[in-house]
Amino acid sequence: VLKRVDPGRSRTALVYGVSGDARAALRAGGWAVAEAASFKTHRIDGDAANDLGKATAWPGRKLDLWRLPYDKVLYLDADTMLVDHAGTLPKSLAGLWALPLKKGEIGALSNGAGCFNGGMLLLRPAASTFGAYEAALAQNALKKTCEGHDQPLLNHVFDGAWTDLHKKWQLMKVTQSCDRLEHATPDAVHFFAASAPWRGGCRACLAENKACSHRHGLRDAACAQASLLEAQRRWWREVDALPAAARRFVDG
Repeated sequence: VLKRVDPGRSRTALVYGVSGDARAALRAGGWAVAEAASFKTHRIDGDAANDLGKATAWPGRKLDLWRLPYDKVLYLDADTMLVDHAGTLPKSLAGLWALPLKKGEIGALSNGAGCFNGGMLLLRPAASTFGAYEAALAQNALKKTCEGHDQPLLNHVFDGAWTDLHKKWQLMKVTQSCDRLEHATPDAVHFFAASAPWRGGCRACLAENKACSHRHGLRDAACAQASLLEAQRRWWREVDALPAAARRFVDG
């Protein structure tokens, strides 16, 4: 999608533990590939990981974003899909890039309870921010009211220094209440684990006109299910449009 709607902008995949074939496919698709060196060095296990509700966690896995050689970076988790509704995405992206940010500030999406989600970040790389992030990581400084592998640390580092992005960028979650579905057609969809369209059997569900979810006992409102169904179908359309060399990395 980015290659189509914003072809003049550099795209970098920050990776760790990715095969040579996968790196080659990324480069063939127009991506520069950068190593996430901090991913390996900042893995935590045991009690520290338990504090995050995980058996193993990588709280510093986004640290290297602040060392990228760009003035401003739009970061997307690999399980996030941008959506171009009727050709409106280029204008939406232009508005996002124009958001004024000082060094040490980020743009992010509210996740409730005073926390932001780390799946989509607008940031300005800086050595000072990298240092503050690394120091907080060394001290295991966490905002424990925020959930996730890296979000407790991110929310501690940028507490009071983040700007809430427009609701049209809301990373869609499957919800039980239609009132909580901020945008049925958001500009970005974050496929959380339960709703990932690449999970086994999902394509068969879509063929039966059913949104697939792996969350036990899911009882979602009809509007949420319809939005999820369309998002999952769109993801597979994007996959089917990829060159064969890239499609083979997708588990259908």
